[in-house]
Amino acid sequence: MNPTILILDDEELIRVSLGDYFEDLGWKVVSAASAEEAEKIIPDTHVNYATIDLRLGGMNGEDFALSVARRFPDIRILLFTGSFNFKLSDEMIRAGFSEKNILHKPIERTELILNALLKLQN
Repeated sequence: MNPTILILDDEELIRVSLGDYFEDLGWKVVSAASAEEAEKIIPDTHVNYATIDLRLGGMNGEDFALSVARRFPDIRILLFTGSFNFKLSDEMIRAGFSEKNILHKPIERTELILNALLKLQN
């Protein structure tokens, strides 16, 4: 069975381009423009992977990622940030996040996202 990925980003172009990329690979894609929207999707969808933008209006990506990690520990989460000064909070580290869960924008090649997600299985 092909994996399912949640793409959470407030930028439509990013959601669409990532969605197209993963659909071309045969993955099922669900996307959301806000954490609040994603909160409604995730309980009813078997998600294997999630890409989460950290800067969102409303609930931020870090709070959403922590919530998902606690409730759905099998989901592999990749965090996107445009800030090169971003540091994982102590709470995120305690929840099992590390530098391998972070990709910095801009991302030059989409396959870097796929490679980062697949490395989260290890």
